[in-house]
Amino acid sequence: MNSPSLSVVQAPARVISLADAKKYMRVEYDDDDDLIETLISSAVENVDGATGWLGRALGLQSLALRASHFPGQGYDCARGFDAHWHSSDRRRHHLHEIRLPCPPVLSVTSIVYADPNGFLVSYDPALYALLPEIDARFVVPAFGTVWPQTRVQPGAVVITYVAGYAPPDADQSCAIPTDIKQALLLMVGSAYDNRSDKAPITGLAESILTKKQVWI
Repeated sequence: MNSPSLSVVQAPARVISLADAKKYMRVEYDDDDDLIETLISSAVENVDGATGWLGRALGLQSLALRASHFPGQGYDCARGFDAHWHSSDRRRHHLHEIRLPCPPVLSVTSIVYADPNGFLVSYDPALYALLPEIDARFVVPAFGTVWPQTRVQPGAVVITYVAGYAPPDADQSCAIPTDIKQALLLMVGSAYDNRSDKAPITGLAESILTKKQVWI
C-alpha cells in the first residue's frame, strides 16, 4: 500500500516576470527574451512546489495530497496521513492532525474520501478547520468530531488545497519573500552569464534558500 503522495492539480502562477529578470541583469534588448524566460522557468522549477528543493509553494497553485486513510484509524501510519505530522516539531500532539506540505497554504478546496463501502464522499467543510502554524498548515476535525472511517486503499482520501504566494502585481503583503526572489534572480543571472539553458541552485543562491527550506 502506497505512502501519502503529493501532486500538482493546477500549475504554479508566475513569481518572477521577464521584466524583473531583465532589470536585475541590466538587459535592455529583446534578443534573449526566450532564453531568459527558459532560465526563469528552470530556476523556479528547481525550487518550487511538490518536487522543488525548497519545500515551499512559490507561485499560487493547487495541490492534492493523497493517502490510504485518515489519521487515527489504527493502521500503519506510513500508509496514511499520520506520516505527515511529527511530534518533534510540535508543542502538542494531536492524533487527528494532517500536515499539508508546501507552505504557505491559503485554503482547503475540498476533502474527498472513499467510505467503507467504496463510495466517494465530499466531506463537509464545516467539519474540519485549517490551523495556521509557522511554515505549516494543519487540517483538523471540527471540535467534538473525528475523521470518518474510510475504505483503506491507495488514494482513499484526497485533500485538494491552494498554496503559494501572490503574483508580483497583487497585494504585496502576500508577495513572495524578497530573499527567495533575490535567490531566484541570482540563479537566472548566473545561468545567463554562462549562456546556459539551465538555472541550478548554486553559490549564494543556495546559501539564501537554505535558510528558507522547509523540512517535513
